[in-house]
Amino acid sequence: MSSAKTAAPIPQKQYYTVKLETMAPVELTFRVFAETPEQAIEAVSKFPLPPLSSVKPNLSRIRRIKAMVYKAGTSVCDLVKKYM
Repeated sequence: MSSAKTAAPIPQKQYYTVKLETMAPVELTFRVFAETPEQAIEAVSKFPLPPLSSVKPNLSRIRRIKAMVYKAGTSVCDLVKKYM
């Protein structure tokens, strides 16, 4: 009898989708047609418009809340990590 050891299978890398819920300070730019600055702020507050430019996050001040990991192309959640 030989004592042959069976090798453990090598873990295979897979693609995952990670959704990270954060509180991040961002800068949005809007173009609003109004008579006064107060009306412009009120218009953006009441009726949010799509921003004029893309969102500019300040990544150094980001605060992570929760991360969820999915296998790529699926909706089955594999892992949830809460940071708070």
